[in-house]
Amino acid sequence: MKDTFFQLTYLITKLLKVIIQINNSVYKVYKLYNYNVTITLISMIYKLCSLLLLMSETSSENKIILFIKKNGPSTLQEIADNLGITKMGAYKHIVKLERKGLISRKVIKKEIGRPTYVFDLTESGKLYFTNSDSLILLKFLDYIKREGKDQIVIKFLKDRFKSLYNEYKDKLDKKELDEKVEILGKLRTSEGYMAEVKKCGNSFELIEFNCPIYRIASLFGEACSMERDLFSKVLDAEVENSHRQVNNSNVCRFIIKPKSKVFYS
Repeated sequence: MKDTFFQLTYLITKLLKVIIQINNSVYKVYKLYNYNVTITLISMIYKLCSLLLLMSETSSENKIILFIKKNGPSTLQEIADNLGITKMGAYKHIVKLERKGLISRKVIKKEIGRPTYVFDLTESGKLYFTNSDSLILLKFLDYIKREGKDQIVIKFLKDRFKSLYNEYKDKLDKKELDEKVEILGKLRTSEGYMAEVKKCGNSFELIEFNCPIYRIASLFGEACSMERDLFSKVLDAEVENSHRQVNNSNVCRFIIKPKSKVFYS
């Protein structure tokens, strides 16, 4: 169904491109106002269809990267099932991602049967959702690290987390813990962390599938501990950081528990 839709979109785009060329020629001759409107509308439709074609490819690539972020190294069959397409269709997208240096493959040998491939994110793949401005900033941070000016970045991180504390505290104040965790998850998602909240009995799991500060945290480990302390303070709860992407986990996972009650005799 998806393939048919995009084939149809492709044909419509080609047809509209021809119509635009014809209308442009007619417009030059007659210079009629109505033709101007027609051309404008058709141009808008053409751009929309072109965008749909682009999105059909990039959205599939995004889905593959996000799927591996969430699930770790994955087989071709698992990726194809997630996309809802054939293995051959998924493989074409994977090859493109490999050429871009975003995905790598590893051979897994079995005791019985043919070996199989699993696909995982490269360092560039882990940074896929980071924009170009951030990449320039990361190169600057690399430079600071090499020059031994770490304290500048540490001070910046402290100021950043202090600002986040004030922002989060304002939105979480006077809420119950379960509501606080839900709001925190939404705040983190809005900041690009792709967060998900799960309740486990009396505790909660905050799982972040993306790390916008991955490179910063890999250079300056203090960022992770500051983040954990930030959550503990704004939630007024015990927070344990059990999984970190900088430690080769595919997610950052925080276990959140109500503070232990202290009884005095």
